[in-house]
Amino acid sequence: MDPSGTPRATSRLRFRKWTAADLPLAAALWGDARVTALIGGPFDEGRVQEILAAQLAMDREAGVQYWPVFVASSGEFAGCCGLRPRAAGQLELGFHFRPEHWGKGFATEAARAAIAFAFEEDKARELFAGHHPRNAASARTLRKLGFRRSGDELYPPTGLRHPSYVLTAEEEANGRRIRESYDRVAPAYAENLFSELGHKPLDRALLDAFAEAVRGRGPVVDVGCGPGQVARYLQQRGVSVSGLDLSETMVEVASRLTPAIVFRQGSMLSLPDADDSWAGCVAFYAIVHLRPAELASFAHEVHRVLRPEGLLLLSFHAGSETVHRDELFGAAVDLDFLFFECDAVVSALKTAGFGIEARMERAPYVAYEYPSQRVYLLARKPAL
Repeated sequence: MDPSGTPRATSRLRFRKWTAADLPLAAALWGDARVTALIGGPFDEGRVQEILAAQLAMDREAGVQYWPVFVASSGEFAGCCGLRPRAAGQLELGFHFRPEHWGKGFATEAARAAIAFAFEEDKARELFAGHHPRNAASARTLRKLGFRRSGDELYPPTGLRHPSYVLTAEEEANGRRIRESYDRVAPAYAENLFSELGHKPLDRALLDAFAEAVRGRGPVVDVGCGPGQVARYLQQRGVSVSGLDLSETMVEVASRLTPAIVFRQGSMLSLPDADDSWAGCVAFYAIVHLRPAELASFAHEVHRVLRPEGLLLLSFHAGSETVHRDELFGAAVDLDFLFFECDAVVSALKTAGFGIEARMERAPYVAYEYPSQRVYLLARKPAL
């Protein structure tokens, strides 16, 4: 926490507390109909004064507010991001930015700082967030931050049921641990594994069959893409493919190695795309860090974004053990690699609505990979 009682500054943004003298800033934000169009606006001066007064009261009573956010390089007022009390042990995350700062990633950057403030200062054990049904940008931001969809809730200012999300302290800590580990190891990981498919003929054969099935049918996403070796293999076979990985540094490495492919940062437990938008999903060893209880969330998320008749090609280590690593390719990490019994994964996929079309197991290529039995599943989302 910053000594001022606000989230820590980020590389591009600074926070401070609202004061009673900030009405002009508040009016520039909440008096802008473009900012408030989906939260019950437009707001007149009287309503803006009420909002500012509520922010001051929240800080006095709970030590949180939607803190004003400023661009570090210029000092320009960009908007606000922060927290407000909701229920015992729970705070609500919110962010509003001025239109001239939309599309810069400021909401994600500021929200990460606010989330860290909430959990590191033990202000809450769980965060809630919601957005207007038409606010696709906020939906993408919340999913990118790791929030998972929890339902819909009536939002009185609009009279509509808004999509709702939650993020627990445990989920955030686990995601951060994995993300930071791969941020550290990303260059060495790519150096050691980017060419691995050259040594794995059965993997290539499965990817060839998958490529034939999805080619020309729409977008395919390589989830947990790492440095992008699988995405590149599919692209070379005519598949319209992109990559998604939790680690921003891994995304940067993948983008450098294959600039023709779009790679994005995001969580497989809260995929950033709309329902029924993917023709296919490939997830080679992407579930190795999922806890058993998270398998269902992964399966439901992939099922949600796949179009009817969309395909999932999934691989994982077979077994029941957990292998912990403090070092990987010379980098310090804190990672648990989980093995799964095939029946448990099949059950999670079927419960989510998938049909299983193929199952294959193979022994390890001991000269080139960890000596574990491997499982491959091809699953399809049913037609309407």
